[in-house]
Amino acid sequence: MGDDAAEADVLVDDPRRCACAQGGVVVSIHRALLDGPALSAFAESVESVAPEGLVLLTIFRLDPRYPLTPSFDTAIPELVATLRRIERRFTAIAAVPEFGGVRRASLRVVSRAVWTLAQPRCEQAIFDRMTDAARWLGERAPDGPARDLATYFHLYRAADARLRARA
Repeated sequence: MGDDAAEADVLVDDPRRCACAQGGVVVSIHRALLDGPALSAFAESVESVAPEGLVLLTIFRLDPRYPLTPSFDTAIPELVATLRRIERRFTAIAAVPEFGGVRRASLRVVSRAVWTLAQPRCEQAIFDRMTDAARWLGERAPDGPARDLATYFHLYRAADARLRARA
């Protein structure tokens, strides 16, 4: 599989996030947490992929240009509603925070709260490393490219390249 970003379907491409899809896999990298119009746009892009049985790898790479505000947790009801809206598309969802400390702990708490409240049918997990998340998703994915770890890394590189171009 080549590194050409043209091979990936770009679902979302803005300075705060990029999501790419291919072969039943959606990989998104977020420089800012999702809420409001950005959350709706992300959900619409996922729904545009259409088939069920997808897997989603979400990388949280928070950027100082888009700081967390003290009220970031007020987006929880909106996140719950959106997860309920799109979760039928997925067999599994994995998240990887690319930061540590209190922000990592806060993201884990918010993610668990959203998943508990939304009660999605798909499996969900948070990982410290993308490799572990991709391996876990590959085991839960339907046959095809979604079982190949290279697909996850290809999509990650494609999304990362698009974000770097906007830096």
